[in-house]
Amino acid sequence: MTISEFALAAVVAPDDLAARAGQAILIEGGNALEAAVATAAVAAVTSPHLNALGGDGLWLVRPPSGRVRAIEAVGPTGAKASIRAYRDQGQDTIPRLGPLAAATVPGLVGGLIQALDVARALGGKLPLDLLLSAAIAAARTGAPVGVGEAQAPRDALLVEQPGFAAAFMRDGKPLATGTMRTAEALAATLEQLAHAGLNDFYRGDVARELAADMERLGVPVMREDLRSFQPRWREPLQVATRAGTLFAPPPPSQGMAALVGFGIAERLSIDRLDSFAFFHGLIESAKRGIIARDRAFADFDGIDVDHDEFLTPDVLRAQAEALSMERAADMPFEVSWPERAATIAVTDMTGLTVVVAQSCGTAFGSGCVLPRTGVLLANGATAFSMEERSPFALAPGLRPRTALAPVIAMLKGGRVVSLGASGREAEPQAIVQILARLAAGATVEDACNASLCTLFRRSKDEPAFVHIDERFDGAIARRLRSAGHEVMETSEIGVTDIAALVRTGNRIETVGASAGI
Repeated sequence: MTISEFALAAVVAPDDLAARAGQAILIEGGNALEAAVATAAVAAVTSPHLNALGGDGLWLVRPPSGRVRAIEAVGPTGAKASIRAYRDQGQDTIPRLGPLAAATVPGLVGGLIQALDVARALGGKLPLDLLLSAAIAAARTGAPVGVGEAQAPRDALLVEQPGFAAAFMRDGKPLATGTMRTAEALAATLEQLAHAGLNDFYRGDVARELAADMERLGVPVMREDLRSFQPRWREPLQVATRAGTLFAPPPPSQGMAALVGFGIAERLSIDRLDSFAFFHGLIESAKRGIIARDRAFADFDGIDVDHDEFLTPDVLRAQAEALSMERAADMPFEVSWPERAATIAVTDMTGLTVVVAQSCGTAFGSGCVLPRTGVLLANGATAFSMEERSPFALAPGLRPRTALAPVIAMLKGGRVVSLGASGREAEPQAIVQILARLAAGATVEDACNASLCTLFRRSKDEPAFVHIDERFDGAIARRLRSAGHEVMETSEIGVTDIAALVRTGNRIETVGASAGI
């Protein structure tokens, strides 16, 4: 953890190079949005197991005035992405890897475009070539492979994907931690964007190269899909609680799960952290949060739906009253691949605060690296189904559901919390448990490093276990079992890469892979 009593600004990022890029922009006089753009661009180069230019992003922005807004930079499925087209190619299920997994328009760069528009409106004046300079250098001269990338899973099918081995392997083995990894084609792409503008990614020379590579590989995204993509400003979901007000992006984010889970949990009158009531209550609240998320997921691309109805005091109170504090409720969890994400949080001397979550899906996304641009593509098609009657049936022009769920919380006492993590169902559960500890007065370090318990299902052949680590209190674990929870002790609780930044006036606390003030 990094902490300062009299700080003006801070950056949290997945690695040192990304954090230093953001810090350099702040030192140059850039605002938090400009620093976040620089940091996000570097992270897309240095942490390919978490995010990439071919992935998506979600932003929450809190200006000094206090009104939080969201940027949705999630690309839709391409014009050639349909159940019939996939079946014509012999597919009965959506592939997790390969060209047919990469069925969505990359949205991440659109988030950078939208963020820079706001940065300029708030007085930002730094040129784009400066903001992208660190990312270009990281790609061209090399960046050291981090522990997370070196240890990220690589199955045989991933290694076989076009361009993957050349980009991320040497002699058939993953690059060791500390090895300098270069990406010449990606550096050239970033240089072109710095010269021509970020819109070139969708409507210029870079778009032409992207489209040509995708067509050659059989990716169902066309140049017209790139040209028509637009990131969007969205009103965030919010829930008012005794602890303060929480904000998260609306669907296709799963932020709904965190807000509903926290809103129910605080109405359970749990009086002590790290007790049976604390963990049982938060698990049961999380189940209802995930049910609300799934209901919101099912209709977010259809009719205009008021998702705030899930977050009204009456609805949350009724959910809390229906919850048993003695017995576990049944929960039909689906099996899902754990989504990886890079979380970036920045605050500047004016109080402008930004949190960004970027992802290319599971580790290394689709595994496809486009040769002309060096862009690693996400595996957004995995959010869809080959079942015609499914609410998530594959079709052109649909935004994929995403586990990305950055949160900003304005807690009592003037604390502004920016928080994110990697995971799937485990991610909103971890966020709720961390926020509950912060609301009870814990430090950021204690809140983020405390034992977590997360409920999810690893395979169709096993139940949804409550996953705990070896630090978890054995007596509480036994009480959870007696209440009907299936409990499993494991070193992998389904959530990684937790990042947090908390600002209280001029006091700033940070937790993350790399954080600086």
